[in-house]
Amino acid sequence: MAKKKIIKVCVRETLERVVEVEASDDKEAIRKVRDSYYDEDIVLTSEDHVGTDFLIF
Repeated sequence: MAKKKIIKVCVRETLERVVEVEASDDKEAIRKVRDSYYDEDIVLTSEDHVGTDFLIF
């Protein structure tokens, strides 16, 4: 019988959402969405779940 050992497993969930924003260029669009995210106007939830990975840590 194999001796049991402690193994650490990382559980990683990925959330994502596509947000439409009016902007003059890509840089401005990213800044606007980033600001909205950090101001908590955009809050990702379980509805935004796109995947789960299990990795040996």
